[in-house]
Amino acid sequence: TSELISGGTFQMNKRMNGHVIHILSDMGAKMCVRRCHRYKDCNTVNYLPQLLKCQLLALSAEDDNLIDDS
Repeated sequence: TSELISGGTFQMNKRMNGHVIHILSDMGAKMCVRRCHRYKDCNTVNYLPQLLKCQLLALSAEDDNLIDDS
């Protein structure tokens, strides 16, 4: 199970299929978003709450689709 955080919203059991810039561990969702703001190319994140993992993503127009993760 993962959460997509985009534009300040959380979507449970969804993820974006984009270029992963960086994977971070042991952090909460809000910190994940804050870390994204530090990277010039990061424009969204996937967050896996059960693992406390954060994927920083750089999406292009072609990547702008949600994948069902349930």
